[in-house]
Amino acid sequence: MANKRPPIELEELTTNLKASTGQGINAFFSHPTPERSSPEKQSRATQPVTPVLPVPPVPVVPLGPAKRIMRRRHPLDIYEDQYNFLLEYQMDERKHNRLGSMSEFVRKALDQAIEKYRKK
Repeated sequence: MANKRPPIELEELTTNLKASTGQGINAFFSHPTPERSSPEKQSRATQPVTPVLPVPPVPVVPLGPAKRIMRRRHPLDIYEDQYNFLLEYQMDERKHNRLGSMSEFVRKALDQAIEKYRKK
């Protein structure tokens, strides 16, 4: 197959690269064309810019009491009689149309034990 490309003029290319100012012109690109200003751009340029008003500071609202983070399903070993008491407590509470949460009962008892221990 015959090569159909014309030979590269290395001297002309070298001269163009040396004359280039590094702005992508001469060697590979033509000179940039000046932008034509459209009427839309001219009207935007003449419109006054509205100043940005300062934003007033946001008042700091004190937070309520911190919510305790619930740790889910931490296995603890309890005695059989303690578990039977919790079941009994739960049934009795539900008979009186209350929640009867074993977990709530244990959490309250644990809080009281911790408070008592820290006072020592």
